[in-house]
Amino acid sequence: MADLQNEKYMVFNIKWFADNQINLLKFSNSKIGRKILCIDGNNSSVGDNKIVEITPNSITWVVSKKNKLVSTEFRTNNKFAKCLYKRLYPLWWTAHQWDTKFANIFIPEFNLGFDSLTAYPAAGSNSPVDGQVFRDISSPGETFATIIGGAGNGFSNTDATTESERITCSNTLNQFLSIRRSIFCFDTSIISGGNVSAAVLSLYGVGKSNALSGSPSLDIVSATPASTSTLANSDFGNVGSTSFANITFASYSTSAYNDFTLDNNGRANVSTNGISKFGAKVNWDTSGVFGGTWVSLSSVRFNHYYADEIGTSRDPKLVVTYSRSSNFFLLF
Repeated sequence: MADLQNEKYMVFNIKWFADNQINLLKFSNSKIGRKILCIDGNNSSVGDNKIVEITPNSITWVVSKKNKLVSTEFRTNNKFAKCLYKRLYPLWWTAHQWDTKFANIFIPEFNLGFDSLTAYPAAGSNSPVDGQVFRDISSPGETFATIIGGAGNGFSNTDATTESERITCSNTLNQFLSIRRSIFCFDTSIISGGNVSAAVLSLYGVGKSNALSGSPSLDIVSATPASTSTLANSDFGNVGSTSFANITFASYSTSAYNDFTLDNNGRANVSTNGISKFGAKVNWDTSGVFGGTWVSLSSVRFNHYYADEIGTSRDPKLVVTYSRSSNFFLLF
């Protein structure tokens, strides 16, 4: 299915958000609006701040008028468009019936703009994509250096959650059967060249286990997938080896967002005019040095949700603080 932002005739595309921005802002700053958009409570980093801009995949609030700084929370897919469609479907369906069966025939000037009531895109193969890439092999396995440097032979961009980042031992001494990594893409084009001063990537944990001892952590790194609308086996080798932020195994939550505060390199990896691409690895995979104790057919893993999870309260998000022009702050 086509990407919502690139499909001209879909109802909840970026143009529809722009055309209805004033009313959407009133809605998103109300209690019921925040609940419908799943940005109330701990579901979002916006807190009690007033939302001043909303797009199909992002919300923006002011950090400092004096310093011309705002923060934008980006989601990996068009989650706010999806929420509007899913949760207010009866309203949109009624408007569609009015437009197509009455207004267009008898009084076109009363058309509400819902002629094409098209469903939101599936979270899977759409831009910006997220998902998992991996190298899984059979016994007797490979050395650690060989398996992390080998070619990928699998991927998934349709799972809501899985063993997202994982290292699995073989039943042959010091050999390994599996390495799994993640890739996350965010449309950050609305930054429009602004100077990024802070960025936090958040993953909602759903599980973890470690039978290999040592001190594993989860790293956020760069990624350069061949496409931002789907993943491929070859993207296993397109996940970076420099950590931008990490969270230890002990600190990794399995029932809340894990917030990775990106360093200078991570902030530089945020695209100010396109798609920002990040990856996640077990830190031993990042460094190329196995730091655990080898145990036959055992593993270390981190689990979290992807964009395919229903709703918007647990999908990956990227919150960026950056400068905007003086003209932007004259609007409110």
